[in-house]
Amino acid sequence: TAENWQHGCKNVEMGCGKLIRWEDFAYRKQDDKAIIVGYFGNETNLTIDRVNGLCVKEITAGAFANDTALTQLTIGDSVERIGLYAFMECENLQSMILGKNVLSLGDYSFNNCKSLSSVSFNDTLIAIEDEVFSGTALSGELMLPDSVEHIGDNAFNALKFNQIHFPDKLKSIGEGAFAGN
Repeated sequence: TAENWQHGCKNVEMGCGKLIRWEDFAYRKQDDKAIIVGYFGNETNLTIDRVNGLCVKEITAGAFANDTALTQLTIGDSVERIGLYAFMECENLQSMILGKNVLSLGDYSFNNCKSLSSVSFNDTLIAIEDEVFSGTALSGELMLPDSVEHIGDNAFNALKFNQIHFPDKLKSIGEGAFAGN
């Protein structure tokens, strides 16, 4: 498949549906929505909301991993889920705003984003999975939204918070979630 991309192929048949390349995005269409599976651009300030006229529903595993250009990120309101490793090791990413419908952040989704120092959470986020923010520059006060019910293992490991607000709905905190704080 990678070879087809290099030769400019626009549509590649995959086992889980047709993979489409539009501008700098690779996506699958599902129920008239886009599921982003890859990004090939070099934008520094990126808003992810629509692709080729379709609302983005999900950002899948590793779609933006290791993107060194990205510094500011806004996840649009149509996005519900951010998958495993989605933005892992985006070393220059400094700030991120979550759209109002993101319900979960997959394992390692922002892991080792070494410059990430600002995150604006939404009021609907339910799950922050394993090692999501481990290896970032988050510090100071952490205000988790009241909607959060689950924080995974090592989710905020080795970060320097002086104050953490835990929501009343919180049902589980994984092992080492705040180790080193």
